[in-house]
Amino acid sequence: MANPRKLDSIGGFSLGQHELYCVGDVSLSLYRLPGANADQPVCLMLHGIRDVAPSLLPVAEYLRSSYQVVLVDLRGHGCSDQPGAYAMENFLFDLHALCDYLSPNAPLVLFGHSLGGQIVSRFAGIWPARVSTAIVAEGIGPPAHPAWRDASVDDQIERYGEQLLGAFGVTQQQRVLPSLDFAAERLCKNNPRLNPTWARQLAVLATKQDTQNNLIWAFDPRVHTVFTNLSEANGEMYWRRVNCPTLVIGGALAHEYWSGGISHTTPWDGKFAPGEYEARAASFPDHQFTLLPNAGHMVHYDEPDLVGQLTLDYLEQHA
Repeated sequence: MANPRKLDSIGGFSLGQHELYCVGDVSLSLYRLPGANADQPVCLMLHGIRDVAPSLLPVAEYLRSSYQVVLVDLRGHGCSDQPGAYAMENFLFDLHALCDYLSPNAPLVLFGHSLGGQIVSRFAGIWPARVSTAIVAEGIGPPAHPAWRDASVDDQIERYGEQLLGAFGVTQQQRVLPSLDFAAERLCKNNPRLNPTWARQLAVLATKQDTQNNLIWAFDPRVHTVFTNLSEANGEMYWRRVNCPTLVIGGALAHEYWSGGISHTTPWDGKFAPGEYEARAASFPDHQFTLLPNAGHMVHYDEPDLVGQLTLDYLEQHA
């Protein structure tokens, strides 16, 4: 079982009340932020893959006076358990249990970035009555690679086999990090618009000590198995069933992430085809699409204040 962090705040942001909630035999780490009253609606925020819940604190700061804001470390991340089971169904079941726990008698606001956005958008399509408003930030998948668009069934199955072996062949072993400063430098290298001061503070919660007291990242490398058979086409089937107002936030510079983050054998710029992102967003029946010109995939790293204000404004108009 994960152990709660002994920190009250980070980077000037309060971590609030930290608790562990068990879904079956998996312990999930929750941060209940201060500010709202018990009679105000709940806003549950889900981070992306290889990230941690406190990375969303700068965005959550805009919401915590109007909502009971709760951040969760997804299974396999942060202070939550690392059970090795990371199918989308596992994450959806976790979210359903958390909704029952945090807001059993009323729909709640869901915010999700990247993998968190994938979870939120599917959840809202499967159980639409449970969600009052959804914020999906860079959570509708990568662009369709040109080589995949017209691929034959045989080619698709062959690629699926490659993805399966690659994903499930990942070792649980994390490489040792020499220091927190090194971890912060890696965060900045992978996210060049991330504030270096915030990166150093975030590194404290994005890392942990292993059983030999070595410093390692606080995520299970096997979490990538969630994407073994997850396609944007499959996602749209759920998005069309979402009946709550949905804010879809994209980063115009996300191609930096996709071009280097997805295995492919031919050169690719990682960019969406003209109108491709807008068409996916339009799958949500009641949606607003906003593209941030100066943000990449990690929109909450690059433009935290803008994402926070956009989210607050949207919720004030639609929640």
